[in-house]
Amino acid sequence: MKRIVLLLSAVFFLTVACFNEKEAIREATTRFWQAVIDGKTETAYRMLSKKSRFNVPKAVFEESASFGMKHTLKTRELQKAWSAESNFRIEELEQRGDEALTLVSFRVPDLNELDKRLSKEAKRKNIYRKYKGDEDKLDAWFAKRMAQEIKAHRFSRISIENRTWLVREKGQWKINFGYEY
Repeated sequence: MKRIVLLLSAVFFLTVACFNEKEAIREATTRFWQAVIDGKTETAYRMLSKKSRFNVPKAVFEESASFGMKHTLKTRELQKAWSAESNFRIEELEQRGDEALTLVSFRVPDLNELDKRLSKEAKRKNIYRKYKGDEDKLDAWFAKRMAQEIKAHRFSRISIENRTWLVREKGQWKINFGYEY
């Protein structure tokens, strides 16, 4: 009888430990991708593993984690609008010791589609001629118009899947960015 109680206790504690470990992985993945979507690339960069931060310069990470948006004062409203209409969920999670893999699905506004549509509008309204030689003002016009279109829900969405690799460092799950373990 004591053996059965000990065996059941061990199974129970292993189940709880595995659940807590998977929740920690899910939490680390969620915090990372929410920071990226919210445009908080410095916060997201700090969540990278030591090896990732060594191999991926901060500027390279910020550019690749921007979903095609340049983070400037002109694009702040666009970033807010895009972030508000973006979401993600963790579809799968696999852990092997101190390594883990999550499959994350994103649904985000399609900035390429918006850019194509607004390029036609810019031609029709002679915006290119108006801001000829002033790329900053042209970029600001596009960012403002994209934000307006997103806020008015005049955009299509795209789905993106991403495999996110994690590694445990000093008891915490960190993101492996740009390579697999």
